[in-house]
Amino acid sequence: MITNGLELKEIDSFSEPFKGIPVGELKTKLNSHFSETGFVVAYLDNRVLLGRWENGDYYFHDNQIVEEKFIQKIRVFNKTKEFYSWRTKSGFDGRLRKDDDRGRDIDVVVAKQLLVGTEVKNNSKGFTEICEMRGSNIMVPFENIVVDEKDNRLFIKTHNYIEYTLTGQATYTDCRFVAFTDSQRELQ
Repeated sequence: MITNGLELKEIDSFSEPFKGIPVGELKTKLNSHFSETGFVVAYLDNRVLLGRWENGDYYFHDNQIVEEKFIQKIRVFNKTKEFYSWRTKSGFDGRLRKDDDRGRDIDVVVAKQLLVGTEVKNNSKGFTEICEMRGSNIMVPFENIVVDEKDNRLFIKTHNYIEYTLTGQATYTDCRFVAFTDSQRELQ
């Protein structure tokens, strides 16, 4: 059932935490858990980059390089799993979450998080710059997309995992990125 853009459903999922990955070894850890293609959202000290994850590496607009020492948090994801990591004083902590039949039944709220961008500024080598009149802009890892102020917007589809306390109180315990979508479909 979809209400107010949110859908509650039950899926099979499991999560594997990790701690203390030294700076300089994050990509090695990522490669050991995520060999498939997917997307990446990198939150750096001075900007946010959206790109693709292919062949064990990040691909961002204009071949921008990401140095691990500047990563605050990073999400590499596809339809079935996400590697999420954040910087700590001792390196990186994080988790790998997979939605598949090896996990346990869990309730999730499926949502779409709206991305900034009501106008296409330019297309360039697999990326499109979308912007707002107020000055915000972001490069997204797709070509020939359409955005406007009404029906054509870009989103990140998320799974928001629900657990229950001993008293039965429902609470969100995790959120994973699933896919980029427009108003109609998931983008490839």
